[in-house]
Amino acid sequence: MKFYKRLLLVFGIFLFAACDTSETQGPDLVGGVIPPLPADTPRVADPQLKGHLPRIIAHSDGTDLSKMTLWAMGLDGLRQRVFDVGANAWGDWVIRGIPADALYPPPDWDDLGEVLNVDAAYDKTRPHVAVSYSYTARRGRDSAKLALASDEAPFGTTAGFTESSFGTSNWFDPVTSVSDEARQKFHLFGNWHRGGPNRPDERLVSVSFEVEADGEIKALQAEPREMPPLIIDGSEVEVKPGPNSAVHVPVPTDGGSRPSQTFVFVKWKRSNEDGVALWHDDHQGNSGWLDLGVPLSNAADIIGNPVAFTWYNGDLNRTSVNLFVVVRSGEGGGRAELYERYWSVDGNTPVANIEHWAPWKSHGSPLWDPADSSKGHFLEADTDWRLTKALTWSYQGVDRVNVFGIASPELDRDGNQQPHRLVEYVWNGSVWSWGNPHPPPPSGLGVRTLSAAATQQNGDYRISVATRADDGSILERYYLIDNSGWHGWYWNDLTD
Repeated sequence: MKFYKRLLLVFGIFLFAACDTSETQGPDLVGGVIPPLPADTPRVADPQLKGHLPRIIAHSDGTDLSKMTLWAMGLDGLRQRVFDVGANAWGDWVIRGIPADALYPPPDWDDLGEVLNVDAAYDKTRPHVAVSYSYTARRGRDSAKLALASDEAPFGTTAGFTESSFGTSNWFDPVTSVSDEARQKFHLFGNWHRGGPNRPDERLVSVSFEVEADGEIKALQAEPREMPPLIIDGSEVEVKPGPNSAVHVPVPTDGGSRPSQTFVFVKWKRSNEDGVALWHDDHQGNSGWLDLGVPLSNAADIIGNPVAFTWYNGDLNRTSVNLFVVVRSGEGGGRAELYERYWSVDGNTPVANIEHWAPWKSHGSPLWDPADSSKGHFLEADTDWRLTKALTWSYQGVDRVNVFGIASPELDRDGNQQPHRLVEYVWNGSVWSWGNPHPPPPSGLGVRTLSAAATQQNGDYRISVATRADDGSILERYYLIDNSGWHGWYWNDLTD
């Protein structure tokens, strides 16, 4: 199958918060039109894969973030595709397959949801990253498999846990991961399910891995590490992290003595309320739980899972961690609103006080306002929506954040049925604002996302959101920036 690479860069200045959503003048779709495939050819697009969302990550060629790697599951297993800034094009899909002992095909899995995890283990002496991936494969309640691969070696033989490691009535769901910036090391967090004695149904656990020089992934522990239970008001509660709910705070860039920190945010639930807590670890033997409480006293529930990100402000020499949750109020027609808490530490502070979190703050909702047509058509008041991924980047010395999420299907103000759609919340360097609404792709199908990335080289930027549509197709939502300006947003079909 031949893949035609085409991309037309268009010049203009990037106006971050006020973007034109017209798609009529965009560059040609990179995916193009391909000949029909034989009926028996395994494809990356299939409706049964629609819940298995792709992951995208930007990585370096030694200086700039000049490449992006997209990972997705197809009916033939794991696939990989690379975007190169220098070539201004996506390469062909590379089929990475599946582990020999994985339970397959996907229709036999209990849950084909958010199980693909991609992270990058950086090494200051090896500027290229090693991208790893993991998933659970299970049939009924029999067993579990954990498989990992890097961009240099498929399915490292020393990485997988065996069935005997987990037992036949327990499994480990890998949910979220973080990298250690100093070494080729990453930490994967998830949950135990259906545990034995003294192990509740939902218990946060972690495993650590190291990527060796040949790309093989080595497990640094023989068994997943169990965190102690989270106790709220004297009772143990079940916890659940989200796909982008873990962050790594590095050591100070000025060579200070403060250790790095890893935070994992979890949603906890009991009969009458939802709350948020974090597990923190300074990798120096100090770790534990901190309850961040209930965002809203009359909250009906937290929609989705916590989304967290960390960023460094060079002007203030300060590192911050921001936490976002979407909360449905028990009043006001059940409107869903965004709530935030944040924590920050100066670069020269020798000890970071983990308890110094700002109070919960509401950021409102991406609602349609009939009294102000300039706000466009966002969401109806009772629509479920959630944030799933925060992308931090810098443009001309200004730190920026795009937080992407999805809105559930709804009837809009004109009575039209809208599918799952992207929502966006933007920090433009000085204020937060809701991004312009993202229309569905040309197919009209609903899309979901867990992943976004940004490349930059010689002043050119590409912001990419990896999505999967209801028919299983892989779509990129992106815009471009160069030294003359900006151009986007656009849909790009990367399915085949």
